Amino acid sequence: MYFLLYHFRYKHLPKGEPLSNENLRKHLETVTENYKKRSSQLVDLGSTQSNENFNNIVASKAPKNRSYGGTSSLKARVSAAVLQKNEGYTWVNKVNKKALLSPGTISVRVGQRIDRKRLWQKKNSSSVLFKRDRFKRKHKKTFQQIKAAVLEGETYQPQIEENVSVRDIETIPTKYSLEGIDNYVVFDLETTGLSRTSDITQISAYDGMNMLNLYVSPRQSISSKASDVTGITFSFERNQMYCHGVPVESVCIRTALLQLIEMIQKKSRPVLVGHNIHSYDVPVLRNLLREFNLLSSFDNLIYGCIDTLKIAKREIPKADVQNYKQQTLVQKFLEIVYDAHNSEEDVRSLYKLFHLKLKQTCSGKDLFPFNYLSIVEGFSGVIVKKVISKDTARKLSCTGLSLHHLELAYKRNNDDGVKSIMQEHGLKGKTANVFKKFFSEKEE
Repeated sequence: MYFLLYHFRYKHLPKGEPLSNENLRKHLETVTENYKKRSSQLVDLGSTQSNENFNNIVASKAPKNRSYGGTSSLKARVSAAVLQKNEGYTWVNKVNKKALLSPGTISVRVGQRIDRKRLWQKKNSSSVLFKRDRFKRKHKKTFQQIKAAVLEGETYQPQIEENVSVRDIETIPTKYSLEGIDNYVVFDLETTGLSRTSDITQISAYDGMNMLNLYVSPRQSISSKASDVTGITFSFERNQMYCHGVPVESVCIRTALLQLIEMIQKKSRPVLVGHNIHSYDVPVLRNLLREFNLLSSFDNLIYGCIDTLKIAKREIPKADVQNYKQQTLVQKFLEIVYDAHNSEEDVRSLYKLFHLKLKQTCSGKDLFPFNYLSIVEGFSGVIVKKVISKDTARKLSCTGLSLHHLELAYKRNNDDGVKSIMQEHGLKGKTANVFKKFFSEKEE
């Protein structure tokens, strides 16, 4: 059997060989013995900052990436570090005077300025205000480190690929933000009824330049109320759709969904905008996308959704408008009267209303994920057990946080994992404590 002997080379030492000087070893033992004799005096020292400061000064004169141990300049370099530590940056001038050399006007001025600056920094660092700010910065940095570790999980751990399961390396979503987002697609649906399981009869989407407007052949009867509002009817005998009695060309639901996906693909992860879409349009569209196995493809194409009805209710006083219907808002602020409940006209008018009146008041809090209902369904177990309310589940789902994400946060940091994620998304610490208790009891 043959053994491969590997000789380690110390690239920063002379000839790459380790130090082996017997005299050096004896000197180091002497230094160590001196410290051992003073151990009773050194044991109560509260800080090593002074030593670290001196080591940094020595390192600036004799950098560690170069070997000065065997050079005649090492003693002068260490002596210069001692002088700088004891006398300040004016030590050069004092040495020059002792050597009967001119200290140099500029050298004196620079040394004095640096010493004054260091003295001010030392005095400032001992003030209460500075210490308070330093504590805040340290706390913020610690929180950011905890948050990063919880969001991404263990990244640099030995044998990480063996120790972590596939589900555990999922990334927890960060807080929504509209910073840098400039792609918006306004969409609207007309349907066969008011149920979330209704079929689409018309779908329109508009991004300011491109318009998608499709009449869609339904698979269920259009309610008389829906027909009265939209003017859309469908004859199953003739397989013909009518809008206000005029025949119009229609496509099947799957084709309409694919064309919507094709339009959105042209944009870089746009935000979907609509009026009352949180409660109605998104659930209807989600159900149909899931039925045709297109939900995940669609969800990956968009950044999030914004419901203009919620923004209007928050920003516009009730006294200023009769109601918060889109037609009323458009007439009030744009002075435009249009054919409401025709999705093509709806998206054109809403696009103008959003960009001229509502967009400037939007923030990341107004964004919600397209699949928020799927996230709510994931909380059904803890809702049944009365760990949280359905309202709390809805709030969590609108941030994109699922039950699995919270469990990952808990596994990655039992003490502060869930709390840090909740704080990141602006949620209450009380809810975090509820989940911490639930996950701890689950482990038991």
